[in-house]
Amino acid sequence: MPMIATLRLVFALSLFVRPAFASSVGFQAYEAEAADVGRTTSGLATRTESDARASEAAWVRFSGEAPGDWVQFTLPAVQPGRYALVLTHRSDESMGRWRVEFGEADGSHRQMIHAGYDMNEFPEGSAPGVLRLEHHRPGFRSATVGHVELAAPGYKTLRLTLLERDEGARQLGLDAVALVPDFTDSLLAPDSLGVTSSGPFHVDLEWTDSNHGTAGHLIERRGPPDEEWTVVGHTPAGITRFVSTGLQPSTRYEHRVRAFTSKGLGEPSAANAHSSAQAPDQPLGTAVRQSKGRIGEGTVLGLNDGRLLMYLNAQDAVNDFSVFKIVQQTSQDGGQTWSEVSPVFEDPTGKTAYLMPSLLRLADGGLGLSYCVRTQSNLSAQRVFQRSQDEGATWSDPVVITGDLPLVHDGRTFTGATGPHDRLVQLTNGDLLLPVHLTTGRGDRDDDPFHDRIPSLLVSATVVYRSADQGQSWQRIFGPVSLKGTSQRTPYRYHWFDQVLSEPSLVESSPGHLLLFMRNQSGFFQQATSADFGSTWSPIHQSSVRAPLSPPKLLKLDTHTIALLFNPWVDRSQGNLGARFALGAMISDNDGKTWRNFQVIDGGDPAARSWLFCYPFLHRDDRGWQVYYFGPSGFSLMRRNLPMDWFQESTRPPGS
Repeated sequence: MPMIATLRLVFALSLFVRPAFASSVGFQAYEAEAADVGRTTSGLATRTESDARASEAAWVRFSGEAPGDWVQFTLPAVQPGRYALVLTHRSDESMGRWRVEFGEADGSHRQMIHAGYDMNEFPEGSAPGVLRLEHHRPGFRSATVGHVELAAPGYKTLRLTLLERDEGARQLGLDAVALVPDFTDSLLAPDSLGVTSSGPFHVDLEWTDSNHGTAGHLIERRGPPDEEWTVVGHTPAGITRFVSTGLQPSTRYEHRVRAFTSKGLGEPSAANAHSSAQAPDQPLGTAVRQSKGRIGEGTVLGLNDGRLLMYLNAQDAVNDFSVFKIVQQTSQDGGQTWSEVSPVFEDPTGKTAYLMPSLLRLADGGLGLSYCVRTQSNLSAQRVFQRSQDEGATWSDPVVITGDLPLVHDGRTFTGATGPHDRLVQLTNGDLLLPVHLTTGRGDRDDDPFHDRIPSLLVSATVVYRSADQGQSWQRIFGPVSLKGTSQRTPYRYHWFDQVLSEPSLVESSPGHLLLFMRNQSGFFQQATSADFGSTWSPIHQSSVRAPLSPPKLLKLDTHTIALLFNPWVDRSQGNLGARFALGAMISDNDGKTWRNFQVIDGGDPAARSWLFCYPFLHRDDRGWQVYYFGPSGFSLMRRNLPMDWFQESTRPPGS
């Protein structure tokens, strides 16, 4: 190893005492036992061990019983570039030879780093790729295993597979993982970074780049709540515009941009400083209904007689674990006024909950309805589908969509299927698609079956079901997939969630092309795509849209334009990774590769903590869009009427 690389490695490894995560775009270190680092094995357990000699005084032990056994670590917020992969592991174990691979967030598309790395081999002297650190006491050593080239940012997986097992147990003791920059490209800093427009919750950026062969750009921001430079998104090759969302009103921010390839990261551009605009002093929408309970998260469509039909979740309480029922209301005047609510699906005994409805006009003219039936808890729930040929007056017997439960995935048995409201989609080929999420775990209170929390950790995974016969039968075409290492248990407050990939939304962005967005705790939406009506899918990967732990809502505007409704504010020190004080929308006309034209549906000053806007659903008629959502007190049903071209408007309405 050249002397300059050796010096860089010695310096980098000394940083294991303080792991670097999303804000680092150079050296990146990950403690094997950290809350942010996920662990998966081939059915065999790992456990965390304490040892004062280890960095952070802890390390991970994996016992492989036979060749082919593997352990996989999920590393959050990995930035693109070429890196030397350095492992710090124990040298006083009988650990054998291992294959080392690096892959995408779901473990697919793995690239070989080392075909047979010997964990026991620490030769004396200066063998290539091996460095003995004198400040480590015996028991742990650090070595360069190989090199990895990453073409895009996001979650990545490191998989170690046991190849040989001689006499005695083969054990892997891993302390930490480091990606040490080994950049070979010389990338220039982008020029002329400017602000083209701004509002209280966003800024539009544009720049120029004279590099050739750039794979994309990272966008970094400094300002509340992140006082250090933090990656807030990226653009693909050839795109030199970006919408930086999630700003606080009346606040100063700085932005800068870096070019990247799979070989390295460029120098940052000169920083651009600006201040965001003031927040609206009044809600932009009007209240449809105010309730002491929770009535919302609904779905709405137009009937043949001119009325609007709306189905809503209804609860007396406001938490996620009490009993739900589905109620309906109708409007005779295009949504300006509504009838009183009346029950559609309810169980007076409270033993069965009905929730998360989704209505759709089917290609044959009838109505389709999907909702969740929860007989005990989220862990024993099913999604069902019904049809109506008389505009919702009566409904057919329910068909179970999630009839393949329970499902086993990554050693977890998923027993419940829930998912958000208003997500049933009809494709241009006539197929019906429904994205839902699955849950697994065990409640901790026998007297309260809806209390699905500790001590057993909950896991959620996303799946997509398809019907090719207008809802008569259903097959799973995607998932289950879950994203490891996203719990943010420190400082994130919901420590009873271990893995989260939930509340998905799906849209046919152009004929045959599907885009799936999923809620998770990484600070960005995760996404997957399909170019063949859902027959095959890409690996899940990080989108360029920063978001807290709140659901996305994807919407088709026309043949090639889609919209995304979401809460943009991210703050890892808060519950749900940020308050929902703004509900915004952006559009894309390239299948979600880039987003533009951020506008505010509703929002307020984050200091007014009762102002929360979330869980939208929409209806379009010949007059424009009606957007319904919770706000501003959190569970008041609001409505905002928007003109037909509002999402595409180049001029922004007041408060946007």
